[in-house]
Amino acid sequence: MGIALSEFDHYSEVEQTLRNGQAEVGFVLLPAAAEFEVWTLCRDEFVALLPPTAVVQDALLTWEQLASYPLIMTPVASPHIHARLIHDHLEQFGQSLPVTYEVKEDSTVTSMVRRGLGASIMARLAAEPIPPEIQIRSLPVPLERTIGVAVMADALLSRAAIAFLDVLRSVSGWRSPSAARSEPTA
Repeated sequence: MGIALSEFDHYSEVEQTLRNGQAEVGFVLLPAAAEFEVWTLCRDEFVALLPPTAVVQDALLTWEQLASYPLIMTPVASPHIHARLIHDHLEQFGQSLPVTYEVKEDSTVTSMVRRGLGASIMARLAAEPIPPEIQIRSLPVPLERTIGVAVMADALLSRAAIAFLDVLRSVSGWRSPSAARSEPTA
């Protein structure tokens, strides 16, 4: 028995696939619903992506410097939760950055920044691979997302799913579910 991988555009789709029993393991944005057993896989910093021509004197980016560029972002409307996280984060600090371009695909955002059409704020992993000509700066006040591994809390996991979780644990350091949750042997 092997592992089948599926890609989804939104974390909510991953959660629904787990609920429907169409997958045993999913990568989700934490915190997740209580019906899931979750483990933190990694933390991912949101960064400012600046065009190649950007002139930022200090290593530390200011809100004012970021506001001087047209902003290229994914939609704030659901299910695009990253843009909502960024918007809410900025609002906490009395900042409002008007969005000039709103596009759905992360790769389109990075391409537009690379071509000098503006700047963006993105989760670093979502922006990968980041073209070398794009300047990357931390936000003036850090923001990160936490990506986790989820299974249904009451799920009986297959041997393949347990083996997959064990591999993830070995490369990331989180604790895997106990072997007692695996399917019974015949």
